[in-house]
Amino acid sequence: DGWHLFGIGSKQYEEVSEWFWYGLFHSERTRAFRVPRLIKEVLKMSSSLIRCLLAVYALSESFEVVASKDVAHLLGVKRPTIHRSLEILQRKGLIQKAPYGDIHLTDDGMRMAQTLERQRDDIAVLFARRFGLASEEGTAAAFALMSCLSNESLARLQQAT
Repeated sequence: DGWHLFGIGSKQYEEVSEWFWYGLFHSERTRAFRVPRLIKEVLKMSSSLIRCLLAVYALSESFEVVASKDVAHLLGVKRPTIHRSLEILQRKGLIQKAPYGDIHLTDDGMRMAQTLERQRDDIAVLFARRFGLASEEGTAAAFALMSCLSNESLARLQQAT
């Protein structure tokens, strides 16, 4: 169990007995690992929701109008997948979107996206510097950790950079 490398105690987690494949690049299945499950916390956002929110954030920084097709294109996924993710983000109060309309980040969504972007970048740098991972692998690892670790554990990782 390598979680001790990140200052995360085993008391915080119970291991899931099933093995999951983790693709570093889209559908490439290269490594298997056990996924930790938080005991006391409900997972706030999956890595796909984090990616979707950050895509909306990146597009809104560059363009006045953000459409779901643009988010789908940026992430390389199909539009129905993005529509489901956008619906969840809207229910969480992170975006506003009228049916067939433009997407806008709420104030909470903007703050969340900025925080997540900072976490992703800090953790990716940590993996690159300390463990020699390539940029894409560090970013993939950051997304995986951001979706399953507590805010406290993520803060510890950020402090390690």
